[in-house]
Amino acid sequence: MRRLLTLIALFLALPLMGAAAPPSLHYALSPVFERGALKAIAVELSFAGDADGETRLVVPDEWAGNAELWKHIKAISVDGGTMREAGPARRVISHRPGAALTVRYRLVNGYDGDPAPGTGNPYRPVIRPTWFQLIGDAAFLEVEGRQETPVQVRWTSWPKAWRHASDLDHGERGRTLRSQELIDSVSVGGTALSIHEREIEGGRLRFAALGEWDFKTSAFADELASIVSAQRRFWGDANGPFFVSLTPIAPAGDWRSAGGTGRGDGFALFSTRNATGGLRYLIAHEHIHSWIPARLGRMPPVEQTDYWFSEGFTDFYALRTLLNSGGWSLEAYVDKLNEEMAAHDVSPARTWSNSRIAEAFWTDKLAQRLPYRRGMLLAYRWDQMIRVRTAGAKDLDDVMLAMQDRARGPGPKPLVREAFRLAMRDVAGIDITADLTALVENGEAFELPDDLFGDCARVTRETRGVFERGWEAKQVPGGVVFDQVKVGSNAWKAGIRDGMTLLGKSSGVTGDERYDYVVGVKDSAGERKITYRPVGEGTYVLRKVVLKPDMDAATRDACRKRMSGGI
Repeated sequence: MRRLLTLIALFLALPLMGAAAPPSLHYALSPVFERGALKAIAVELSFAGDADGETRLVVPDEWAGNAELWKHIKAISVDGGTMREAGPARRVISHRPGAALTVRYRLVNGYDGDPAPGTGNPYRPVIRPTWFQLIGDAAFLEVEGRQETPVQVRWTSWPKAWRHASDLDHGERGRTLRSQELIDSVSVGGTALSIHEREIEGGRLRFAALGEWDFKTSAFADELASIVSAQRRFWGDANGPFFVSLTPIAPAGDWRSAGGTGRGDGFALFSTRNATGGLRYLIAHEHIHSWIPARLGRMPPVEQTDYWFSEGFTDFYALRTLLNSGGWSLEAYVDKLNEEMAAHDVSPARTWSNSRIAEAFWTDKLAQRLPYRRGMLLAYRWDQMIRVRTAGAKDLDDVMLAMQDRARGPGPKPLVREAFRLAMRDVAGIDITADLTALVENGEAFELPDDLFGDCARVTRETRGVFERGWEAKQVPGGVVFDQVKVGSNAWKAGIRDGMTLLGKSSGVTGDERYDYVVGVKDSAGERKITYRPVGEGTYVLRKVVLKPDMDAATRDACRKRMSGGI
């Protein structure tokens, strides 16, 4: 009996076969308060140094058009070695071979107060008195060469009144986190954080919303679960947990702003509280990025050159998802398509070459949405070509699923553009080589057929005046001001000048020159409203999808299926 007990004890003392090795990178995040208000987040990183006695750290620098991210990372220090700078975004630690190292630093707010509209998505650290948001690319130091190393993340010393949520929590739910997943993460926390969990296809969804919103966050979680499940069913290969965060952007009068970014096994949404109507589309778009492009092929070194595919096709499938899943009506689907098509057709950059778009993407607003819209319209064009060639037996869905199947095979994934060209040839018998040169690379204009949606809708054309708002918005301490006001534009003629404070827009439709713009302004003369017609020089042909009138319920259902493809 004693021998048996001894053997049992020895067995229990042995490591389990196949058990994950303990994480070799340990991150701990704790709050730094001043007079009860959160002022910074202290990060502690513990790990074993490299065997050669020198370990290099990578400090956040540039990501998604944001430069000098290291400015919001303060007081970097190390125990267990000596550290020197190798530029603002690099540190080199000298130490005994394999020495135990602990790196410490603090994250501070990357904005003057709350993130404001008109200045892009809040990717820099957001540290506010009662809440925070951290995007991994801007928050975490990396150990060079350890992208695949397991990590462990702990939240320490946070008061009970504070809640936090992150896709990093998936490490506590049976998944091994890698260093690269830490960088590709989002974390939120605060004293007013609502968290909802829902069952989804192949896993569980968590939705975390900071603050109060003009909708029920529990109902929004239901919509999220429906969209995510519909897309997972279509692609057929996704499982595991998924996380979505919603962070507020400070209001500036009637100014509206909403955006989002994919985070690997989750995504981050940002919105002013008066712009939440567009969140469904953002959700559908960002979740499609779980497949497009990563599970279909590789992006080129200059990724912007294939954004027409990775972003444009993602928009195409976001629209399809929302219509097929019931998140949108036929009318809402057509309205969004018309909005994007009009914005493309009126853009003075619509025929820019692909190389010009790539070069200007992060610095010129004209370039930033162009590949999305061009790629989406190309997807509609090629979807229709496939239907015609195969007499309705196939559509773009079949091509995309074939790309996914090929990408699962052994060896390195092909570049997405070549993978798409080959799939179009093999699945539909269509050679798009000429289209890729003329329509993608050269930016030549192209038509969509009148019967793009069969009998369900028609594509119409109308000659219109060019929409010209005449100014840009710029964030400054304390608010948003007018910037780059175009001399001679109707906005300029109405009295708008650079440096005036923008209080908000109370009337007008972006992209539609037929409606007056009414904006609130403030300058040395006080506050007032300025009204003008946002029309510029010249004309353009506006394409518009018009639904078949007076459809009965059966016809509407058939058209919903026809217009949303196979999702």
